[in-house]
Amino acid sequence: MPVHQGRATENVISRTFIKSGNVIPMNYHFTTALAHILEVGGKIAELLYDDALVIKSTNPFKGNIDIDKLVKYIEENGVENIPFIRMEASTNLIGGQPFSMANLMDVRRIADKYGIMLILDASLIGENAYLIQQCEEAWKKNSLGDIIKSMTGLADLVYFSARKLSSSRGGGICTNRKDLYYKMEALIPPLRRIPYLRRYLRQGD
Repeated sequence: MPVHQGRATENVISRTFIKSGNVIPMNYHFTTALAHILEVGGKIAELLYDDALVIKSTNPFKGNIDIDKLVKYIEENGVENIPFIRMEASTNLIGGQPFSMANLMDVRRIADKYGIMLILDASLIGENAYLIQQCEEAWKKNSLGDIIKSMTGLADLVYFSARKLSSSRGGGICTNRKDLYYKMEALIPPLRRIPYLRRYLRQGD
């Protein structure tokens, strides 16, 4: 689904899936993501490991979600109040800290256990994938393409700012789930025109 830039994807996602009083666990927020979540009445919970904000650290994956904190947060707040878990590839506001593939797999496992959607902000996924390749032993022999496919394959929905991802205009939302696609479709003007276009073309025939 095409949008004019990254913040538009956050607007569509927030308006589609978040209700007032909902909470969104994540590794870390981005400014516009936080603004759109708050605008629709949601709140965020940043569940980093305790050493994530230590400046001088040898930890290569300070963008990881603390899995114990995540489980505790879900059980304390209730699955019905958590529309999705958000992971940001290369957490922008804390210096581009990456998460590991092992951590993303653990988050997927927790999401499946509790029946919660997993959303990936892939705006800086290339950097995150490179650091997985360089620093995570199990992935050192994999290509960046394979790593990126594995990362995005773990998410129910992936969104991005093309300005960050590929230094080009626009942004996008990607999913293999038709139910999610149809929930968001009405908020994206180009897609709203497709049924009319098909009808017009049929009339032309």
